[in-house]
Amino acid sequence: MPSRRLCPSAALVAALLASLISASVATALASAASAHVRSAPLPSSRLRQVLVVADDADGLESTHGGLLRALRAAGGKLKLASTRSAAAGLRGKGGRYLYDAVVLLAPSADALSSALDADAVAAFVDAGGDALLTIEPSSGRALREMAYELGVDCGAPGAALRDHVNYNAAAEGKQVAGEEELELEILSDEVMREAWVVGEGVARESLWAPVACRGCVPLYVDERSELGARVLLAPPSAYAAAPAPSRGARAPASEPARHALVAMLQARNGARAVVAGGAHMLSDTAFEAAVALPGGGASHAKSGNEQLAAELIAWLMHARGHLRASPLRHSRPGESASPDAYRVGEEMEVSLEVEEWDGAQQRWAPYAGTDVQVELVRMHPHVRTTLDRAANGTFSAQLAIPELHGAYTLRVNYARLGRTVVEVEERVVVRPLRHDEHEGFFADAWPYYHISAAGA
Repeated sequence: MPSRRLCPSAALVAALLASLISASVATALASAASAHVRSAPLPSSRLRQVLVVADDADGLESTHGGLLRALRAAGGKLKLASTRSAAAGLRGKGGRYLYDAVVLLAPSADALSSALDADAVAAFVDAGGDALLTIEPSSGRALREMAYELGVDCGAPGAALRDHVNYNAAAEGKQVAGEEELELEILSDEVMREAWVVGEGVARESLWAPVACRGCVPLYVDERSELGARVLLAPPSAYAAAPAPSRGARAPASEPARHALVAMLQARNGARAVVAGGAHMLSDTAFEAAVALPGGGASHAKSGNEQLAAELIAWLMHARGHLRASPLRHSRPGESASPDAYRVGEEMEVSLEVEEWDGAQQRWAPYAGTDVQVELVRMHPHVRTTLDRAANGTFSAQLAIPELHGAYTLRVNYARLGRTVVEVEERVVVRPLRHDEHEGFFADAWPYYHISAAGA
């Protein structure tokens, strides 16, 4: 079939229209180009203000001294307050938050004021504050509502976990004597493998000894949750029961869902929260306790409670897993400046820096992740690729621009468990081909341009 050629006038009109459309599209869409970087507030080198609330604040140094030392080692400046004290509030004059984090060591529900109820703690977390919450079987509605606001369900009031297989045989007086069931100290080393939460050593090699927990509340976290997770699982043989069953009562059957002893939350605004199913596991008694599995099983002179608590405190205080990113840079290959508009079908080079806060060194360090992706979006992603990481923390990639002109969003939306969300966006303009950029069109149309110009 013979090729179809344009008449001189049609070719001239087509050329002029293509030029006008290309120029108008580039001009109109260039106004839409903008940059957007969103990440959690950056930790500073100053000490983080931490409010620690307990029923007996004066006795905390003797009962939970190890936990307080871990908070101070992670950069916390502590304010100890009793639940009945006027200082047990998060806001100061003018409604400004006075603290960066709050620690609630199982205070009694009746003593909580409106300045520290479930709504107050939820608003504190929504504003970017961090929270550590411990729940006891005797904890009332206020604390349970706090945990629920953080995505953790504490089960029925008064329920506690029991285990007749994986309990601490080294604990004194924790046996089952005759028909009378006494409180058992559960042992568990089933910790999550997320290094940004529990530390690289724990994630790779697990805890050096099981964690001991006495009278722990069963915690439930939706496994489909993108923000929460179970940090420490109870053994499969553990079940939830009333804290003091009556004589001769039958223990309930094990539930199909695995209970958690410790749960965590990483909010989208960068706030972090840890919920522990008992204040005992964070006490000095549990830190120094010897642990041994029944029946001559493995024994350790010291439990893994202190190790796990120190790692969780480091994560809670943003000593690791806190990320920041630079604005996106984009250009044509071999160039450094960003153009006003790209042509359809061109190549684009994209790069940015991602850094992680090193709390131990008090400095920003190159982020070591290898799964950062960039997208080119117009209504939906047209291009998605993984960025290559350099040793200095620069992530880069080369993209092929689609054959569709318009306004695009160049986007990095990095959300991983245990790490702050990094969202970086940059608007880019893609223009259509000009009349002299179509393959074969300019050469075919040149004689008609010449004839049209000579006739004029």
